[in-house]
Amino acid sequence: MLILVMMKKIKILLNQIIPTELIKLMRKTEIEDKSSPLIFNQTGERVKMMFLSSDETAHSPYSLIAGRYPKNILWDRYNYALDTHFYTSSNIFNIKNASAKKYAVLLESQVIIPHIYSKAKKNIAYLNDNFVKVFTYSPELLDKLSNSEFIPAGGVWYGTDLWGGAAVEYADKNKLISMVASNKSMCRMHIYRKQVAKHLIPNDNVDVMGKVVNRYVSCEDIYRDYMYSIVIENTIEPFYFTEKILNCFASRTVPIYIGASRIKDFFNSDGIIQIEDLSIEAIDRALKQCSDKDYWSRRDAIDDNFNRVKKYLCTEDFICDKHLEILL
Repeated sequence: MLILVMMKKIKILLNQIIPTELIKLMRKTEIEDKSSPLIFNQTGERVKMMFLSSDETAHSPYSLIAGRYPKNILWDRYNYALDTHFYTSSNIFNIKNASAKKYAVLLESQVIIPHIYSKAKKNIAYLNDNFVKVFTYSPELLDKLSNSEFIPAGGVWYGTDLWGGAAVEYADKNKLISMVASNKSMCRMHIYRKQVAKHLIPNDNVDVMGKVVNRYVSCEDIYRDYMYSIVIENTIEPFYFTEKILNCFASRTVPIYIGASRIKDFFNSDGIIQIEDLSIEAIDRALKQCSDKDYWSRRDAIDDNFNRVKKYLCTEDFICDKHLEILL
């Protein structure tokens, strides 16, 4: 009897905290989807198992963004009998179940996997015919495909258990500029990033971190205490922005930014120092305007970007928030 009473109370509580439309969606899914077990997240919402074919995210089995966990999706990389499939990069050309609802995701930079983007652009009909949606940042694919939709090329690493980073208060900002760089040389901007980092090592106002100086750091080390951080994307394209700049917004750090030429379409430009000239002199000029006074003058824009970035935390959540039908 006690168990029955407790179950009724739990049911009443769930009805209070879960939106009515989502409850209907969950019940509909429970009836229609017989291919996966019933799984619920911490707030009582239905989590749907979906098949994911993705070589590039093998290091992150449960999410497209390492360290993040989707609210309503649990990835299964083996059971292609599931009724909803997602494919990334080269995997989009190796469909496992023709009858499943299929979605394609192209997030990696075109300069890192140029052959995949070249093949995609030559197979527009294939992508239109086989996928419900193709999610990408690529301007060419967004323009040519009838089923394309924009998605950012990364999510937010800052604030996860994996990458580190706690909630930031303005009082924490007691250092001026950070920069992180690896030793990668896979593309032109990798090489440029290393050149900038090595140039700035003697600069007392800049703390250079990462493998370029044999100093591994967490996201918290890079952003939490710093007013500014130098951010250089792997490529400069209109809509290509990644965790590199999103981490800044999530930590109330102003990015000194070389990347997406149309970043101002998505975020408050007063909270960004954007550099379009790739000369070292342009970097030096930008750094000269960085100061405690300049940072505080940008506070409204910093707060605005802090709020704007929340919808980009997790790629899967960004998709599902716009397309609830995927969860059916």
